[in-house]
Amino acid sequence: TIVVAAAGNRGLGGGPVGFPAAWPEVLAVGYVEFVEGRIRMSVDSAAGPEIDVLAPGSHVLSTFPERIYAY
Repeated sequence: TIVVAAAGNRGLGGGPVGFPAAWPEVLAVGYVEFVEGRIRMSVDSAAGPEIDVLAPGSHVLSTFPERIYAY
């Protein structure tokens, strides 16, 4: 079994990786954003050596209530 957890969204300036993502047995996911034509790690994403992978975290098309899609 693989356990995957979001590293956390600590607000401006990031911050330490939260639990359960900080546990060594867990695959910790931070997030990236698209800024000025480039992909970069988000300043809001928790950061640290526990991060294993990065995934899109902004401008992601998703489902919302009332059967609509939005970013």
